[in-house]
Amino acid sequence: MKKIHSCVQALLLLVFGFAGQALCEPSYTLKQLCQVANKNAETIQIAKEQTYIAEQDKKRAQSVLIPSAALYGSYLNYKNDDIYTPDVNTLGGKLTQSFTLNGKELIAYDVSKKSIEKAKFSEQAIRSNYIFQVSQAYIQALNLKRLVEVADAEVERLNIYKNSVNEKLSVGSVTKTALFRAQAELSKAKTNQIVAINNVRTAKAGIVRLTGIEDQFSIAPGDIKEVENFSVTLEQIKSHALENRYEIMEAQKDVEIAQRTIAYEKGDYWPRIELEGGYREKDISMIRDPEPKRNMIPKRHTSRPSSYLPCLTVDYGVPRYARLWHDCARQRCPWPTKKRWLSLNQNSLFWNLTPQNLP
Repeated sequence: MKKIHSCVQALLLLVFGFAGQALCEPSYTLKQLCQVANKNAETIQIAKEQTYIAEQDKKRAQSVLIPSAALYGSYLNYKNDDIYTPDVNTLGGKLTQSFTLNGKELIAYDVSKKSIEKAKFSEQAIRSNYIFQVSQAYIQALNLKRLVEVADAEVERLNIYKNSVNEKLSVGSVTKTALFRAQAELSKAKTNQIVAINNVRTAKAGIVRLTGIEDQFSIAPGDIKEVENFSVTLEQIKSHALENRYEIMEAQKDVEIAQRTIAYEKGDYWPRIELEGGYREKDISMIRDPEPKRNMIPKRHTSRPSSYLPCLTVDYGVPRYARLWHDCARQRCPWPTKKRWLSLNQNSLFWNLTPQNLP
């Protein structure tokens, strides 16, 4: 009996334990939601891959600065050896390096490093915008949750009021019109309650879409800093934004890359020098009756410099160079617009936080 009683207790503990675990929803704070979004968001992952691609492009540009090495060998064996058809064994290796006189290869390496910085700025801009969207959805869900609490209290209050009116009607102190009015107000409050609940579900669905968490969860307030403790002037906000916003720094890198690309393309008009150094060993074996005879050519070190002077035609070189200039000008054009947009955005946010300071 004791064993049966113990088994029943263990079974009940398991059943109620799993049931309680199923009913318990995970709770997320704003910091936790931002961490999950940073880990699961596809947009941020794509930005990370772009940064990785830029890093690999840097390695590819760096490989051009390293001399290329080549090893070669050959073995020629004849069935019937004689003096005219000897066996030949050749081994060798060589190093080859080419460069343009204006440093085109170094410019490409510098552009690859700037591309990495641009990709990192772009990644940070995408991450900050995405985290801002998560924060907005979190604050909206908290506000809607409070509206649900207000709607619940309103429904409870009107339900008590309707019951009191119904009791007064039973003793004849009020008319039926008062009861109908109380029922109408209660019906309207219940409608507002349903709308508030649906708004919370919609907000939570937006959080699920942004972060990729499970559908059943709850929001826990508590790690939000008080806005009232934050004191700053409008000019400080503008100067800090122009210096630290990732969109502005990314635009700066776009202009720098466009300028360096012009210098890179100029390398097609400059002479290119190619240097080659190598080592070769050749072994020749000849067989004569009745004894074989072996002859070895001495080891040789070889070097071969060469140069290439391009001559681009008007139809090819000049239009491409002009296109690069216009592309650089195109990269500069959005620069003032971004600054004005950023200034307007900071003004709007500042006056929304401090409406009492409006002129």
